[in-house]
Amino acid sequence: MAACCALPQATHDARAAYAESGMLAAAQDYEHGGMQLPYVIEAAANAFFGKASISIGSNLLTVGNANLLMVHGTELQKQVFAANEFNGRWAGTMCLSEPQAGSSLSDITTRATLEDQDDPLGPRYRLRGNKMWISSGEHELTENIVHLVLAKIPGPDGKLIPGVKGISLFIVPKKLVDTEGNLTGVRNDVALAGLNHKLGWRGTTNTLLNFGEGQFKVDGEAEPWATSSASRTRACAACST
Repeated sequence: MAACCALPQATHDARAAYAESGMLAAAQDYEHGGMQLPYVIEAAANAFFGKASISIGSNLLTVGNANLLMVHGTELQKQVFAANEFNGRWAGTMCLSEPQAGSSLSDITTRATLEDQDDPLGPRYRLRGNKMWISSGEHELTENIVHLVLAKIPGPDGKLIPGVKGISLFIVPKKLVDTEGNLTGVRNDVALAGLNHKLGWRGTTNTLLNFGEGQFKVDGEAEPWATSSASRTRACAACST
């Protein structure tokens, strides 16, 4: 089980400079700390950053993650998760692919079990499964990482429904947070299981992540917290099929 992955100081400096430039929120409204740039201008500006360092491109995952939450998340999820991604305090990922399934959605087996329907951050779930080829899945560039994880909610018989039915998207923070966006001091059960070495991919990571494997205990239990964005691992739901 891999524990950590250290990136060069130059990567830390570059990421901090990029976040300070405001480019993470460039296309957002002024009220969300943005510049209200048209997308074509934002993309052109990002091309210059990408030319300087290909690893800067991984920040687009943070932007895409936050953009999704702005459309499908609750108001509190936008304030707690999206806002802290746009301001550069946290990073974001998208966790779709699995070792046995690749990117075939109908074949994913990561499971989400409802724990608390009334959690203020969204219905709370416990997740268990593995996600592969997750760019920027583990690092120390930011104080937290917000994973958006595709997982299946079992049917009434406790079995996963074949195909894409039952798939939902879950917000899974690496470190648990409260409704004010403060870290609680509890590490979620999201563990780095391995690094994938991609040709030319420097200054960032590509990872295999385990959810709910028991490396970190959450509330005395092994499975991680997730909240549904649409859904705490521990996860909260964001959106569902």
